[in-house]
Amino acid sequence: TSLLQRHTCGQLIELRNGKLDIAFIYGICDVEGMCQRPILTLPVVGICSSGHPLATGNPVRWTDLARYRSMLPSQSTSPAIREAITAAAKLNGIDLSGVEVFDDGDAAVVRVASEEIVIFASSARAESVSMIGLSTLSFIDPVAEVTVYATWRDADSNPAVPLFLDAINEACPEYVR
Repeated sequence: TSLLQRHTCGQLIELRNGKLDIAFIYGICDVEGMCQRPILTLPVVGICSSGHPLATGNPVRWTDLARYRSMLPSQSTSPAIREAITAAAKLNGIDLSGVEVFDDGDAAVVRVASEEIVIFASSARAESVSMIGLSTLSFIDPVAEVTVYATWRDADSNPAVPLFLDAINEACPEYVR
């Protein structure tokens, strides 16, 4: 048993190919033959350099964000986070369709450390890349959120899959449906 970090679409490819038994992905998967169970919902946050004008420690309004350069995860990297951000911005009359995109979250974090730019990630991902010189931005009006789903092949014969799902049910009873 091993845990691997992959973006959403990479996990789905490996799941379909039988290289993974269970994937934890952001958002709903509309792939035939896959089953899902929600695990938890997380806020989507911004990541910027500590010297960025928005890095005040106060929640950021979408209209304030619109004045600064930002990058979104690509549709193939994290469609659910991209959708959560663009939908929240759109509610405030902000169109993010023309912003730069990134496929590699780690490379995007390096850019954030050296440029005046904001990228977006789940709060859990932001915590995992926290380092000196970076700040996390929380957004309001509205708070963008993304749900993490356990995803597996419907016809999987690995006996560990239902056992693992039972453990998830015990750990996250509020999401059992």
